[in-house]
Amino acid sequence: MKIIPCLSLCLLLPMGAKAVLVDIPAAKDTTLYESQTGSLANGGGSYFFAGRTVQQTGSIRRGLIEFDLTSFIPAGAVVNSAELVLNADKGGNGSTIVTLHRLTREWTEGSMVAAGSEGSGGTTILGSDATWLHATSSSVLWTGAGAAGDYELTPSGSQTIGNPASAYTWPGLASDVQGWLADAGSNHGWLLLGDEVSPSSAVRFASRNNGSAELQPVLRVDFTAVPEPSTLLLAVALLGAGLQHRRRAGHS
Repeated sequence: MKIIPCLSLCLLLPMGAKAVLVDIPAAKDTTLYESQTGSLANGGGSYFFAGRTVQQTGSIRRGLIEFDLTSFIPAGAVVNSAELVLNADKGGNGSTIVTLHRLTREWTEGSMVAAGSEGSGGTTILGSDATWLHATSSSVLWTGAGAAGDYELTPSGSQTIGNPASAYTWPGLASDVQGWLADAGSNHGWLLLGDEVSPSSAVRFASRNNGSAELQPVLRVDFTAVPEPSTLLLAVALLGAGLQHRRRAGHS
């Protein structure tokens, strides 16, 4: 029986074998407030929303959220699992479903802070705030109002929101995260869709600007780092040299 030299074995075993769990903070989040003029925003607010408020008109709310992956996950890593964790502190009557949809267009957060509970948004002079009509500025519009045409219709995840004063998790997001790691330019985050038919169904989530750090959104990713090619080649070379040495020793 051939014995692999200890040095080579020790180098090979750790490579890509250790899974790492990291909580990534949101890089940006905001709400798209239904508005014919696209003049409402809340990028700097403590909350963002998904669903429909009690207003007779202009009541639809859609949340946007994005995470900077490359600052927390090394290039070439294999994503084992990923889930979004949000804290809901206010919701409508009964339970409601909120789905995640991968965005396909760049957008900006802006700095507008809405008054009160933030459900009505703040009136903004367009700068860098994403709005119901604008992705980044007055000159860059969504394909359709409310980002229509700029997100995948098939949900990446779904969660039922019941008790609003709770943390909720959207699992099964590894495919999206892996794709964004492979092509960082395609990472525009997710759009959150709630019940846009029933009045008073909107859910309010703590944003990355929320004063309570423990309530802020996180993307929880379990990944396995893949060794650099140069490190792998070195290990293979050492292994080969060790085996060659064993053969020579056996013939001496």
